[in-house]
Amino acid sequence: MFGVIRTTQQKPGRKLRVIMADLDVNVQELAYMSGVSEATITRIRNGRIDRPRIDTAIALCEVLGVHLEDVFTGLY
Repeated sequence: MFGVIRTTQQKPGRKLRVIMADLDVNVQELAYMSGVSEATITRIRNGRIDRPRIDTAIALCEVLGVHLEDVFTGLY
């Protein structure tokens, strides 16, 4: 089991970075599509915001096509 990263144990910023990389979406594109500022997305990705406003979290997850709990596990 060593080397396996479980997404439920990861912080939201790490999860967001992984999902964005998997979908080949950069911060600028996500900001444009979600209406969330690049600064806010960057702060989430860097761990400076662990629990964004619910409307922000929903907007990001909708654009990325993931469930809220997939990124922000146990926060809402």
